[in-house]
Amino acid sequence: MARIGLFGGTFNPIHVGHLTIAEEARLAAHLDRVIFIPTGESYLKDPVEVAPKGDRLEMTRLACGNVYEVSDMETNREGPSYTAVTCRELKKLYPGDELLWILGADSLLDMARWREPEAIFEAVTLLAFTRGGADNRAFMARAGQLRREQGARIEMIETFTLDISSSDIRRFIREGHAFRHLVTEDVYQYIWEKKLYGLAEKKD
Repeated sequence: MARIGLFGGTFNPIHVGHLTIAEEARLAAHLDRVIFIPTGESYLKDPVEVAPKGDRLEMTRLACGNVYEVSDMETNREGPSYTAVTCRELKKLYPGDELLWILGADSLLDMARWREPEAIFEAVTLLAFTRGGADNRAFMARAGQLRREQGARIEMIETFTLDISSSDIRRFIREGHAFRHLVTEDVYQYIWEKKLYGLAEKKD
């Protein structure tokens, strides 16, 4: 039985922080594979801020190279992307494997907003990463509550996370600041080629 890490997200754009989390999760949780799953249409984010799903999928593929796998199951799906639907589909695809959904521990506090969280708990183990050195008591308490009340399987791992966010990168791009160091070179060139995120004409 393989332990497969599933890393869902908008990846708008994918950056070196995402790759760091994936590798930290792979090592800490002894994962055999890590599969990135770019969101098709997020029901939790403002669509105006989100690049086209085809571009986000391609940037994810470029960033992952031959190190991590990338699934197009959500970008190929019509309508909003619901994690519960994705988890059920993945459980059918990998019936004999252990599936672990990688997410920030802060997301545990927000699970009530997710559609059909009970279906997620049934299909996958949540692999929640915390920031090393931070106060994680609220996250640990919430994890315990979800385990007791909803039977959630949750593994907590402490990771080194870079202080980078996709929203900051988009802001840097709009304002003409340097961002090359925050994404892989292939993704940097792709953003310039496609003029994503209101990119100015002058290169940084």
